Amino acid sequence: MFQLHFTIKQLFYYKKYANDKSGLSLIDVNYIFKDIDSLRTTKSIIAEIDKATKYITLKKLFNFIKRHDPASIQDFLITYNDYIEMFLSLGIKTYKYNLLPKDLYKSHDSVNTQVVIKEDPIVEENIQKRYTDFQDVYNLEIKGYHFLLPSSVHDFLMESNRLKHCVQNYASDHSKGLTTIILVRQDINTPLYTLEIKLGTVRQFQGFKHKEPPIEVRHIVDDYLTLINKHKLIAV
Repeated sequence: MFQLHFTIKQLFYYKKYANDKSGLSLIDVNYIFKDIDSLRTTKSIIAEIDKATKYITLKKLFNFIKRHDPASIQDFLITYNDYIEMFLSLGIKTYKYNLLPKDLYKSHDSVNTQVVIKEDPIVEENIQKRYTDFQDVYNLEIKGYHFLLPSSVHDFLMESNRLKHCVQNYASDHSKGLTTIILVRQDINTPLYTLEIKLGTVRQFQGFKHKEPPIEVRHIVDDYLTLINKHKLIAV
């Protein structure tokens, strides 16, 4: 016979969150808190839930989380609240479709782009200009890897969001030609590695959460540098 086993901690969360109003079961609450590994994480998740439920019910939030089935509940909640704060800062009215988007990560990137452009439209304009002027030089395919010049602020934001690093902070310097960011991918639409080139050399080359790419991929980057440095661009 199927049996459930719950810790005292999980039962405590159930008492806090599961009631007739919320409509959550003990199994639902256990799903939210199943991967807790520290008191700090616990407090963070509770704080993020409290923020999110200012705009939607706990049951709707749970269904939203379950539909996305994120690897980290904590990171998902932080991303959601960040998304809500950004579109409210833009003066966008709240409706069901934007409070509970079909794809949180895409919606987050889209709103983040709007915020950045609103704060500094010149950055977006200059990134687009660099792409137009230099795409024929930088956009190459070598041994199954695509090297792509960012074409918009959105590219930086998506790269940061998917790979969990801070390349979005380099958008301004890239737009001014002070450094060059290259998106390295196998599937053109899926972020894989991010390359920073400065003065013709690799300054940074990182993957998910700053992980160092394999040696064979770094050798491909060396080949890429050899090709683009033939142009001797000031931009790199």
